[in-house]
Amino acid sequence: MVALAGGKPVLVACSELDGFKLRPRALEKAITPRTKWLMLNSPCNPTGAVYSRGDLLALAAVLHERTHVHVLSDDIYEKLTYDPDFATMAAVAPDLFERTLTVNGESKADAMTGWRVGYGAGPLALIKAMNLIQGQTSSHTSSISQHAALEALSGRRDHIKEFVRAFLERRDLIVAKLNQAKGLACRVPDGAFYVFPSCNGVIGKRTPDAKLIETDGICSTLSPWLSCPALPDMSLISMTQHLDMLRAIAGRTRLPIVADIDTGFGNAINVIHAITEYERAGASAVVIEDKTFPKVTSLVADGRQHLLRVEEFEGKIEAAIKARSDPDFLVIARNEALIANLGEAEALHRAHAYKEAGADMILIHSKRANPSEIESFSRAWTGAVPLVIVPNAHPDLDSKRVKTLGNICMMIYGNYGIRAAATAMQETFRRIIADGASLGSASFIRP
Repeated sequence: MVALAGGKPVLVACSELDGFKLRPRALEKAITPRTKWLMLNSPCNPTGAVYSRGDLLALAAVLHERTHVHVLSDDIYEKLTYDPDFATMAAVAPDLFERTLTVNGESKADAMTGWRVGYGAGPLALIKAMNLIQGQTSSHTSSISQHAALEALSGRRDHIKEFVRAFLERRDLIVAKLNQAKGLACRVPDGAFYVFPSCNGVIGKRTPDAKLIETDGICSTLSPWLSCPALPDMSLISMTQHLDMLRAIAGRTRLPIVADIDTGFGNAINVIHAITEYERAGASAVVIEDKTFPKVTSLVADGRQHLLRVEEFEGKIEAAIKARSDPDFLVIARNEALIANLGEAEALHRAHAYKEAGADMILIHSKRANPSEIESFSRAWTGAVPLVIVPNAHPDLDSKRVKTLGNICMMIYGNYGIRAAATAMQETFRRIIADGASLGSASFIRP
């Protein structure tokens, strides 16, 4: 809907550690001078998270000084809460009343899904504009639906208590069963009629018939050297070689593939051609870095780490954005300022410039043996796009620490898979040579 209206939706990660709720710091970082609306759903679909009065007051405090941001409060599940009392922004923060649009409907609490009746309350000028658009698109809600909704809203509504009791009973049963299942974990939702279990404990394992359990939340990452692993990471692989391997992988997995295309194989003209070919070959995203060509791998000792001018790399990003045909195809700008020892200020300057050029994510990289540089950058980053990291040099940086930072949405474990495969092959053949047979290796090789 936002895209149809000519806007750009910005999704802010709401961590399970925060109860799947938007926190003030994350909201503050996501707001830019171009932000128009905060869209808030409570109780929430699909997590069942419910914002308390205190939660909403904390978010309202962020919005007080940002007068250009309006609030769309989606209260469709307001009657379906269990433990917490329902709260809504218009009531909690009356000083935001003139910037708040509250929307609701009859499909949930009154089970009138097919009647297609919704309603809103907000500033008079906004409601008039909504009526004007509604009148020119679908004319209006049918008179039969209006009378049915009127009866539902003005009646006794005793059925809601029974709905809540039944949903509560089902919630407790389903959550208990999910938490008993090996590899699954589920928070207890406070509202709505959804559960949102984590399958993290079973991802990567195999079913009894040896099928790999995959998830759309994990991406395959195609590095530029994967098709020719005997060559160093120094721009020696051609785009043709890389695309051949991408097509081979895309033909054998449903997972989204992030293709690391180094510097984009040339200038902005080359980038336009590359984006078209990688999108056609099956990639879901590309990573382009701001180094000069030919590049030197980032973690090599005393390597030459020269970066492009900011304006030149902005041109590459803009070219990539214009070249993609699918708006969901992601362009990730890799910022190598920390690798080049240019400092955090330069890294932040480049990251903001790349965001303004249209990058969907910023990949920030560091060669320090500890993650302090990455964590410091993350805390200082106020841009509206999320961050990506490659924690090869600091393996102690785990997902729990990353989640607390609040703005990192992807961790790329570059070359871990191929290194693990090479280690396994070396160990297997070492055993075969030592034993003079394959019997000793058979027990740990997948049939």
